[in-house]
Amino acid sequence: MCSTTELFPHRIMIYDKIIRCHQQRVRILQKLAGDASPKLHLYEIV
Repeated sequence: MCSTTELFPHRIMIYDKIIRCHQQRVRILQKLAGDASPKLHLYEIV
């Protein structure tokens, strides 16, 4: 029998991976924004 408490930590791990991937993406966008026009910088904030 699979309880919700057993599934929950796995779900947190998935969310953690998504968040880390997003943070990495933001850093890349920030680096690009630093090299490119101010328009890219505004896009990165949104």
